[in-house]
Amino acid sequence: MSRPFDLAYAAATARTAQMPEFRPAEAPAARALAPANAGACRRDCETCAPSRNGLHRVCVADSLDGLDALKEAWETLEREAAAPLTPFQSFAFCRAMAETMLKAHPDYRLHVICVRRAADDAPLLILPMEIETHAGVRVARWLAGPAVQYGDVIAAGLPDDDALKAAIDSAGIGGRADVFDFRNIRQDAAIAPFLARTGHATGVTSEAPFVDLTRGTELDAVLAPQPAKRKKDRRRKWRRIAERGDTRFEVVGPGPRAAALMRQALAFKLDWLEANGLVSRALSRKWVRDGLVAVAATAPATRLSVLSVDDDVAAIEVGFVEGRRYHAFMGAINAAHGEVSPGELQTEETLSWCLDGGMERYDFLPPVQRYKLGWAAQTETVANYALSRSWRGWLYARLYLGFAEPRMKEAFHRLPAPARQLLARLFGQAATESAAR
Repeated sequence: MSRPFDLAYAAATARTAQMPEFRPAEAPAARALAPANAGACRRDCETCAPSRNGLHRVCVADSLDGLDALKEAWETLEREAAAPLTPFQSFAFCRAMAETMLKAHPDYRLHVICVRRAADDAPLLILPMEIETHAGVRVARWLAGPAVQYGDVIAAGLPDDDALKAAIDSAGIGGRADVFDFRNIRQDAAIAPFLARTGHATGVTSEAPFVDLTRGTELDAVLAPQPAKRKKDRRRKWRRIAERGDTRFEVVGPGPRAAALMRQALAFKLDWLEANGLVSRALSRKWVRDGLVAVAATAPATRLSVLSVDDDVAAIEVGFVEGRRYHAFMGAINAAHGEVSPGELQTEETLSWCLDGGMERYDFLPPVQRYKLGWAAQTETVANYALSRSWRGWLYARLYLGFAEPRMKEAFHRLPAPARQLLARLFGQAATESAAR
């Protein structure tokens, strides 16, 4: 998300989120498995079946109990992953977000797929999805979709095509999906080669700016591409904020204080959005906000960077650390200190903290925004793909995901600023009312 709601792009996604209208996926009729299959599985809270080639067993969890049953296998696969890990598919992140969604919508459908090797029952991969119905089309998307900035499979090593095909075939196990909507796929994602070969590219390819922290051991070396004028301007801002009181910077890990700071960051962000006539598709949903608070309290990857003036919080950045990568998820500032750009100063301090901690990349996450490019000299391509499972899914992938949705966003961006702000207010209210139901 990386301050993902700082521009009118958020309003465009809110608009497309309303067309077609969301409703939870219909509960499918019970799908009886052959007694031999069910007996061989011996798994509670999961629906299982053998893959078509008999090499794998595919199990689908559609409840919190099923999610919890996968915890050990999930976290083992996280540790053994070959591709750079994404915090958005970690067990802790997905568990917290799923629980808040289920509380808001009891008929919400989880679709968490675990593919195991048939010979020894060893878990090979987990694909954490959810199923929603859009205009009669059942769409499988990343679990906690509105908050997910990178999507990937969790797998030991690089998953082979047979195992991934078995996972996609799970569309008929424990639920039914017409199409898999895979968004925000990095080039280095474990699932990227499979989707590039078998999927249908949808939407507009985006870029994720990042700072390469291996350029040096000092911040000046890492930020060498920055113009001298920008560095001088930042020193001036430091002098101005120091005139307001004693400044203090800290990074807070998961726990009760992080949860309280997350609430404060969300309040700052919502105030900023309202003041600028913008809306966030994710933050307009109370369950997403509640989920992020739960993530801050429990997810080991959570880090909140806080810049304070005396005892007053001036800027907060919500980030996640996975391996040697820092992911800048959401930034928020206290409007009372807006004149001195506290968010920029907090980013500088967070970059220094990442260097001191041995991080190799400070990832601003997609999409590209001007303020990100002021820090980052490099970007990574992020793509969207769809895999259809029925004729409805084929039409949805090509007509809506591949054609209508990106053009609606493009048309929105071409509107004059006052018109964008008006639409943001109108559709933001609709999104909030929809989420409250």
